[in-house]
Amino acid sequence: MICQHVSCKTVKIPLQNNKSIFLLFTFGRINQIIIFSLLMSEKRAIMMSSTLMSGNGCCMKIKSNTRKLKAAETKRKIYESAVLLMKEHGLDGFTVDDVVQLAGVSKGSFYVHFKSKYSLIAEHVTNVDNDYEAFFRTIPKDRKASEILFMMTDKIADILVNNVGFATMRTVYEVALKKADGTDAVLNQNRKINQIYQDIITQGVRQGEFTDQLDIESVSNQFVMGIRGLAFQWCAHYPDFDLKKEVMQLFTLMLKGISAS
Repeated sequence: MICQHVSCKTVKIPLQNNKSIFLLFTFGRINQIIIFSLLMSEKRAIMMSSTLMSGNGCCMKIKSNTRKLKAAETKRKIYESAVLLMKEHGLDGFTVDDVVQLAGVSKGSFYVHFKSKYSLIAEHVTNVDNDYEAFFRTIPKDRKASEILFMMTDKIADILVNNVGFATMRTVYEVALKKADGTDAVLNQNRKINQIYQDIITQGVRQGEFTDQLDIESVSNQFVMGIRGLAFQWCAHYPDFDLKKEVMQLFTLMLKGISAS
């Protein structure tokens, strides 16, 4: 009995004397093995193909998965092209037409995934937060909370300076101040970065390193707003402002304020 989720394809290969053979490829979850059959008869190939593909909806599933993969790839191309243009020209320095031309997709495809070029900011913020979270998960949890806090903060400053960059950061603040559609994610206090600091401070309180008199959520948000404020100063005084240095100095002072000793 042939297992479910099987698809197949027949390929005709011409031979001499007006004869042909038919190759039947079947793809299914049979120990992840691709089954290959050599058929001398076109009629047999058609019958075999129909038998395999009937009754289990496999074609629809494969087509659906293919569409999803294609859509994800299109979205990735649009996003990466927009980020490149944003770094070079700022958000107001390019149009949707510029994005789709660089990405090699249609304009309609852009609006399938994004309401406007401003909504690209929300996607960018999400991806940056994912980078923060990925790093946070690599830090051993047996480290002191204060050490984790400094490691995390140093990494955030590094990502802002070297990955996000001044031009993109400036653009993020510009569109946030305009309250453009899709930019609520920039100032949202439910971002992953806020949760990361909340987890670190909770650990510090539990370990007795930080005072237990803290409103943990409020303090966590204060740490994030500290980074955001200094990043704004970086944009305002670029290139004469050392973001990493200033962030670490501020957090040293803030850490003393929440210390249990």
